[in-house]
Amino acid sequence: MAINYGTSTLAVFLSALCILSSGCWSPVCAMELKAVKFSYYLHDDLVPPNVTAVLVAGAGGSLTGQSSLGNIIVFDSFLRKTSSNASALIGHGSGEIVTLNDPAERFITFVHDITISGYSGTI
Repeated sequence: MAINYGTSTLAVFLSALCILSSGCWSPVCAMELKAVKFSYYLHDDLVPPNVTAVLVAGAGGSLTGQSSLGNIIVFDSFLRKTSSNASALIGHGSGEIVTLNDPAERFITFVHDITISGYSGTI
């Protein structure tokens, strides 16, 4: 089994960044952090006039058709409690998507900002 040091280094860096951005400067403070678990559904609208996701760069794909490796899509979308568009609005998410060729795993999502109504803290 091969070890990927780049991924491990990135995980350590992101963990440290989360702790530092939370205002915890000591190991004791970091131990006081607690896990928060919640579920949400990201709802994108691909049909004008209220489009929430846009293809900004890529090798000729589209939002609704076949994805191409490396397409970059930005989104500014609603977070809802269930998969139904009529379900309760619980927050907002914006970020970017980088697409893959594999139909089973169509994209990798990197979310820049999530705002959950009624929640204050670092996610």
